[in-house]
Amino acid sequence: MDLYIKGILEMEILDFITISLLILIAITSISGVYLYFFSSKNNEEDTNSEDLKKINETLSSVQNNSNQIQAAVQSFKNPMDSLNRYLSGSAISGVVGEWGLEAIITETLSSNQYEKDFMINPETRDRVEFAIKMPEGLYLPVDSKFHSGIVDKYEKFIDLSVQGADVKDKLDEARKDILDSIKKDAADISKKYMQDGITVDIGIMFLASESLNLLIDTPDFKKRNKNTGIREEIYNEYRILIMGPNTFASYLTSVYMGFKTLSINEKAKEIVKDLGRAKKEFNKFNKSTELLIKGAESVLNRAREQGTRERAMSRVLENIDSDE
Repeated sequence: MDLYIKGILEMEILDFITISLLILIAITSISGVYLYFFSSKNNEEDTNSEDLKKINETLSSVQNNSNQIQAAVQSFKNPMDSLNRYLSGSAISGVVGEWGLEAIITETLSSNQYEKDFMINPETRDRVEFAIKMPEGLYLPVDSKFHSGIVDKYEKFIDLSVQGADVKDKLDEARKDILDSIKKDAADISKKYMQDGITVDIGIMFLASESLNLLIDTPDFKKRNKNTGIREEIYNEYRILIMGPNTFASYLTSVYMGFKTLSINEKAKEIVKDLGRAKKEFNKFNKSTELLIKGAESVLNRAREQGTRERAMSRVLENIDSDE
C-alpha cells in the first residue's frame, strides 16, 4: 500500500512540474517572438523609445511570472516530499492503517471467519480492531499500531546525517523511542486483548508500513536493543507477533488454508460416519438374510419331513387295501 501511494505522489509531482515547465517554455517562446517582432520593427521603422519601454515591461512581466511559477513548484514539491517520506518511512497513520488491515482480512477470509471491533472482555469493554475465529473456537486478536511521529523524526535525523551533520546521539535516541513505543504497544495488546478461554495465547501487532518492518530488523536497531531482535523479545515477553502487510497476508492465507483443511477433515469425518452407519445397516441386512435362509431351510426340512410322513401313510393305506 505504501508503494502504491508513493507512486501516485511521485506521478502527481512529476505531472505538476512538467506542466509548469511547459507553461514557462511557452511564455518564454512568446516573449522571444514578441521581442523579435518589435526589434525587427524598430530596425525597419526606427520606432521610438516608447516601444522599447513596452518591450522591457513585457520582459519584466515574463521574468516575474517565471519566478512565481518556480516558487509555486517548489512550494508544492516540499510538502509532497515530506508526505512522501512520511508514507514510505513510517506506518500509515490512523484510519489509513486500519483500512489496510481491513482490506487484507476481508479479501482473504469470509465474513463468518472474523469479527470487527470485537469486545474481548465485557468488564473492561476493550474492543480489538479484528478478532479472527480460530478452529478451536477461540479468537486471534489483531490490532494495528502507528508510530508515524517518531519515525518521521528518525527520518529527518537520517537526512541530516547524510548531509554531514553530527546527529549520532539523536539518531540513537530516536531508535530507542521507536523500540520503546513498539514495546509499549505490545504490552497494551497483551493486557487488553488476550484473555484465557476467549483468545488464543498469541496476538498480532499490525504495522501498516513495510519500511518500518524492515527498519526495526536492521543491525542498528538490534544493537540499540542490547543485541536482541525486537520481534523475538516481544514474542517471548508478551506473546505478540509483529507483522507487516506482506507477512500478515501470508499468515492469513495459511490460516485460511487451515480452515479449508479443517472443513475437508470434517467432511471426511462425516463421510466415514456415514460409511460406518451404512456398514452397520448392511451387517443387519446380512444377518436378516441369514435368518431368512435358515427359516427357508427349516420350512424346506419340514416340507421334506411332511413328504416322508405322507409316503409312509400311503404305504400303510396300500397294505390295508391289499389285506382286504
